[in-house]
Amino acid sequence: MDWIKNLNMKKFCMLLFILGITFQYTYAQIEITKNPVPDSVCPGDTAMFEVMVTTDTDSVRWQFANDSTGPWMELSFEVEGIETISLSVFNSQIYNGKYFRIIALDGGVAVDSSSAASLTELEPPTPTINPPVTEFCMGGNGTLDAGPGYILYHWDTGADTQILTVTSGPMFSVTVTDASGCTGADTATVTVNQLPLPIVFIPVDPKICIEGDTTVSLMTTMLYDNYLWSTQETSSAIIVSDTGSLTLTVTDTNDCSTTRSVEVEYHDSPTVEIVSPMPEFCDGDSILLTATGGSYAYLWSQNSTTQSISVKNEATYAVTVTDTNGCRNSDDFATTVNLRPKADFETNPDEFTSIPVQTEILFTDFSMASGAPIETWEWDFGENAMPP
Repeated sequence: MDWIKNLNMKKFCMLLFILGITFQYTYAQIEITKNPVPDSVCPGDTAMFEVMVTTDTDSVRWQFANDSTGPWMELSFEVEGIETISLSVFNSQIYNGKYFRIIALDGGVAVDSSSAASLTELEPPTPTINPPVTEFCMGGNGTLDAGPGYILYHWDTGADTQILTVTSGPMFSVTVTDASGCTGADTATVTVNQLPLPIVFIPVDPKICIEGDTTVSLMTTMLYDNYLWSTQETSSAIIVSDTGSLTLTVTDTNDCSTTRSVEVEYHDSPTVEIVSPMPEFCDGDSILLTATGGSYAYLWSQNSTTQSISVKNEATYAVTVTDTNGCRNSDDFATTVNLRPKADFETNPDEFTSIPVQTEILFTDFSMASGAPIETWEWDFGENAMPP
């Protein structure tokens, strides 16, 4: 009976061996899938390898190799799920170009293995903002271009366009996403230059005279790098001889500019009038001519510089006055000198040095006047004479 038992035991073991072979090659089949793209990941992303085992097995274990055919090595770092059907690879840089497979173990013995799947770390996009450094003047703007060829753009301002218009600084960054879903970033520097200080003209209210100083020198209180007047002059100061609007644009070394206009007007001309008590006077007399109107500098036609002059000749006298603005005005005054009448008379008899007493003498006026007719006569016959 013992030999029968031994025979049965051998048959049972043989049956188990046959069944084991059938289990190993028939039911422990492994299929590898990708989730989502396990064989190509972006730097910093986690690669995932997943398999399905069509039947129960004692255990599974992931391995890696430098080639799809081995030799296969055990995993120990930067991974998770080594003994599960899902393997997570955290450091794609270390395992870049490596191959992964899973083996099925039965009683600690490998009974089957999956096909190998490689891990490739994709090259990340390297955007370059153009220009990398830009500058513009306050009140202006600049454009930053992250370059074409990406499916997504995200600026730190929240904008999602390839080109960003900026009006301030100092730093702007963009993150782009390529067709593989990998991201890259770049940063640009923006400098906003201040405008030149505001223009203040000297004089603040430029004016010219109708007569007198018919020009004015116009300049600014501060010095700038470059000047451009609306007259096309480029000097810091110009001489203005016409009224109207003038515009000045100043530019600094950053090519930033400020513009201001000023209106050039006429001064009010000084008022002047020559007055005199009378325009006519007798030969040998004099009259006073006075220039009225204000506190001016005076210059008469005979070079007197006082406000009033005394004249005794018949002439036209002119005065030019100049005010504090340098503006001038003139007036003239014509005088008339009347000749005095020439007194003359005749007597009859014409000789009366020795004539009888009470002889009548006839006095006849022959006085002459060159101007107005004689209006009054006054005879004088001496102290003891008796007038007629």
